[in-house]
Amino acid sequence: MPPDAPAASQRVVRLSLLTTFGEMCGIATYSEALVKELAQQSVAVSVLAPKLRRTDSPQGDQPVRIWRRNRAGLLEAWRTFREIRAQRADVVHLQLSSAFFSPRFLLGLAQQCRRAGIPLVATLHEASGGSALRRFQFARALRALRDAELIVHSPDPGVAAAHVIPHGIATLPRRPRDEARRELGIDPGAVVISHFGFIHPDKGLEEVLRAAARLRGGSFPRLEYRVCGGTFANKSSREHLQHLQSVVSSLGLGDAVHLTGEFAAEERVTLEMQAADLVVLNYKTGNRQGASGAAHRALATGCALAVTAAPIFDNLREAAHTLTGPLEAELQALLQSPARLATLAAQAEAFVQERSWSRVAGTHAELYRRALGRPRP
Repeated sequence: MPPDAPAASQRVVRLSLLTTFGEMCGIATYSEALVKELAQQSVAVSVLAPKLRRTDSPQGDQPVRIWRRNRAGLLEAWRTFREIRAQRADVVHLQLSSAFFSPRFLLGLAQQCRRAGIPLVATLHEASGGSALRRFQFARALRALRDAELIVHSPDPGVAAAHVIPHGIATLPRRPRDEARRELGIDPGAVVISHFGFIHPDKGLEEVLRAAARLRGGSFPRLEYRVCGGTFANKSSREHLQHLQSVVSSLGLGDAVHLTGEFAAEERVTLEMQAADLVVLNYKTGNRQGASGAAHRALATGCALAVTAAPIFDNLREAAHTLTGPLEAELQALLQSPARLATLAAQAEAFVQERSWSRVAGTHAELYRRALGRPRP
């Protein structure tokens, strides 16, 4: 593992980072954290981002925006590369999702980087596999990036010769649970389970709602379920929020459920996770994502975390409880065991120390410098 602080003699690496940024997006949040720590590793980052859609909500300082997400072609790849040259980049790094870059854009950009002798790095935020169409699209992207240094968050049998660099985790100040509950106006004697992350049918929120209703009718009459997360910028996500709110009403949960669909500020997210007895991420498949930013953000608060067997959580099993049986029974067993919850919180603390953003950024900086030292075709 590289040192957390760079040697004073290291030359500054100029990096062009192509990613979502300054908007409500998990990869944007990931990139913002990485950029902050790279500055401590003598890496000067200039961000290039896709154009915002009408449904997107910008957050904070905005980067240069050039291409149209997954519809950009060769012309937009050329325009993007022209900006990379203006930034005098030593290295180009893509945060890769199929929703951000089309294969034609990737091919055009990779060709121009190759001709200019600029190393190209790509972090894959999606895993291999899935439907035949998805496998074909994934293979096209990898073909376009055949000369790039590829990064994955955990080993992927469908991606050969990739560098495994774990998802980073923030270092956050701890807060006693009672204090967090007081700030949020939560009953200090309640049993609280929480969810963090975007609202989508794949997240399994309805199943947790129904389990919560049964638990309130039995062993935990003061149980509360708090969903801290907004909707995606699409109709289906907003409709799913409305469906979940109707389920809350039909189950008679009323004030026992906090489910607004707002995209919460960082401080609020931290409070919500630290006020919970248990954070539950009941994902069904994970949609072939490479890693869960929501799970890592939850772990950063030192909470006890329970996740499903979905592959998206494979790289953090040691820090969480894996739900394998009937949901209601598993939640009841966990909530009835303070010792088990304390053990999970301790596992989270140890995991956070190993995956700190400063260490992850140091590994990235080391990869950039190695790439610069290799002969270019």
